[in-house]
Amino acid sequence: MRHSLQPQRALAGSILGLLVLLTGCQVQVTNTYGESEGYDAECSPSGLTVLRSMVEKKGHTTYTVRSLSPSNMNRLNTILWAPNAFPSHSAETYRWLAKWCASGNRTLIYVGRDFSPNQAYWSSFGLGEDASLSSQDRFNALSMAAQEESELDTMRRAYRKRIYSPWNRWVIADGEMERINEWTGPWASSLDADACRIYLRTHAEPLQDPDLAAARKLLDWEPDPTKPVNAAKQYAPEWRTTDVQQREISQNWIEGQFPIRTVLLQSGDGRDLIARYTEGSLSNSQLILVANQSLFSNYGLIHRPHRDLAQQLIAGLPTGGVGFITGSMDPPVRSDDLDERQKGFEMLTIWPLNVITIHAAFLGVAAMIAAFPIFGRPFRLPKKSTSDFGQHIDAVGEMMQRSGDREYAVRTIAEYFRQVRKDTVSPWATIDKEFTTTQSPFASASSPPVQSGPTTDSDPPTDSVPAPPP
Repeated sequence: MRHSLQPQRALAGSILGLLVLLTGCQVQVTNTYGESEGYDAECSPSGLTVLRSMVEKKGHTTYTVRSLSPSNMNRLNTILWAPNAFPSHSAETYRWLAKWCASGNRTLIYVGRDFSPNQAYWSSFGLGEDASLSSQDRFNALSMAAQEESELDTMRRAYRKRIYSPWNRWVIADGEMERINEWTGPWASSLDADACRIYLRTHAEPLQDPDLAAARKLLDWEPDPTKPVNAAKQYAPEWRTTDVQQREISQNWIEGQFPIRTVLLQSGDGRDLIARYTEGSLSNSQLILVANQSLFSNYGLIHRPHRDLAQQLIAGLPTGGVGFITGSMDPPVRSDDLDERQKGFEMLTIWPLNVITIHAAFLGVAAMIAAFPIFGRPFRLPKKSTSDFGQHIDAVGEMMQRSGDREYAVRTIAEYFRQVRKDTVSPWATIDKEFTTTQSPFASASSPPVQSGPTTDSDPPTDSVPAPPP
């Protein structure tokens, strides 16, 4: 099937708006690759949050897989693996996946790495026709695109031209990324060259018998560090760190017993874009190889034909849990489930609690700083007044209380009323009659001492004034 190619340049503003609509990002674009959960994944063109949302809408329960553990062996019927590395994995990882597939009715979806949705996004942004963009904005966008492309090229050059897995081989190609505009295969009917943004460089091929001899000839040796390097053989084959794993994989091949490949989507020149591998070591399960992230990333799913392909992919998944794996390293293979359990405060680091707790932490730090005087805002202490007579009264009262002498205190109060208030008849002024004469601080030299004894006729009647306090 062939489609005509019509030139079309999408507006950068429209692309950005659709990305925001689909992913919910409201702040900035991130470069998180392959993640399907969390804020950074939602804001990344290379994320898989849109695809995961589509899977959940079909009734599947999804999980973020951080290790290959017994619980994941039992609860997952589908694994979607989009590593942030080219497909060179440990034999231990492949053995776990083979055992998982042997359980029956399992689907492993593997997404190749040789594409950067971030690079495609920034290129579209910088080369778009939006007149509101300044020259500085375009320069910054194209700089980001160049940086993403450089990182991808550096990663690709670290691998050999052929990478083997238990089920297929990958051809690591050089040159520019090619946009595919012609397709064949049962899934090609819904594609439109104008609306699709499918790119290809590295692609997968099925294993064949000649691969056995070629791989073993390439990998069946290892340098001896005890022997000196022969200068005459300076161009001898290079031994790489991944060659041990590749050699172990090739040693487990059996001639004529390779998985059966079914092409679902292929480029016009015969390179696989999406292919299904069955039987062989996969039992009745299936392996679906996706060429790269240009098909199902957040950026790719902006385009309607890509969403149609994703719907066809999801429609063929078995019922049960769907796990998403990513990362630049293989997930660790574990014999227990301890790492799958969230313990204590680790729950505070999981979305959406992590967004809440980070704000609460900052608020708590601010409250602690405000609570300590050494860190608080400066303020002025109240000045002491020199004209407040009440302070003198308070001082005298505290002095009398500390003395513990009730007689002296009573006589001082009475002298205050007679000398200062000129009161000689109130109960307060005569409260000290029961005590002997004692000079108080308020007594003057000319004032006669108060005589103790019975009340005279000149004293005012007791019922005409209030009784003195106890």
